[in-house]
Amino acid sequence: MKRLVSIIILVLVVCTIVISAEKGENENPLKHDGFKVHDMDQPKPTIIRAGATDDAPPSDAIVLFDGKDMSKWNQQSEKAKKAKKTWRIVNGAMQPTKGAGTLQTNQPFGSMQLHIEWRTPERVVGTGQGRGNSGVFMMGHYELQVLDCWQKKAGDDYDNPTYADGQAGSVYGQKPPLVNACRSHHEWQSYDVIFHRPIFNKDGSVKKKATITVIQNGVLIQDHWEILGNTNHKRRAAYSKGHADKLPITLQDHGNPTEFRNIWVRELKD
Repeated sequence: MKRLVSIIILVLVVCTIVISAEKGENENPLKHDGFKVHDMDQPKPTIIRAGATDDAPPSDAIVLFDGKDMSKWNQQSEKAKKAKKTWRIVNGAMQPTKGAGTLQTNQPFGSMQLHIEWRTPERVVGTGQGRGNSGVFMMGHYELQVLDCWQKKAGDDYDNPTYADGQAGSVYGQKPPLVNACRSHHEWQSYDVIFHRPIFNKDGSVKKKATITVIQNGVLIQDHWEILGNTNHKRRAAYSKGHADKLPITLQDHGNPTEFRNIWVRELKD
């Protein structure tokens, strides 16, 4: 009898150990990254310091323009430089004189988080694409449109009608913004952009398209959109046969004195 009781107790102990082990495994299963759920040994994220406000650069940002210094930018048109048609700083903002041509960063970038603020001219001139037109080009190829697209109030017609895939916040010629979140003429507006570069095969064909997410003035206007290719006017978008992994950010001169300020970038891993 004693022997039978001992065997029963032994079996119960073994079962308890097995059940406990299975329970523990189920409570902390392996994740896709090879670590268990809630694993204290998993490496912690890098610590950075956020800016004092949402539009201030965090500690790991590359500040491209702080209102005082344009040394991280260069003007592409030598002809415009000789004619003294240049980009300049006016009241803490970068602004092109007419005919200045494209401005680009000295440093190339690929995938990134970009913050940039812009405003259309104080003097309202022109209509459609002729009013406050400019653009922010990721890698010099993929344009996020800048334009005066203010609505007087919700439900009203646009104050400056234009084609949907060319209004402010559009991926030019490809994708209209989800909503029109524009402020009034000559008011500062912001774009917060998450851009992932395209990845090409060795033969130059597209392995993975570029994607873009844009928040304008705190409102989501592009939601992880797959960019269809290089920006074109009145032509379907298409990717060129490959390009470098990193290229300069460019700002367009479209003949309007549109201003830019508070520009910073955080480089992202692909």
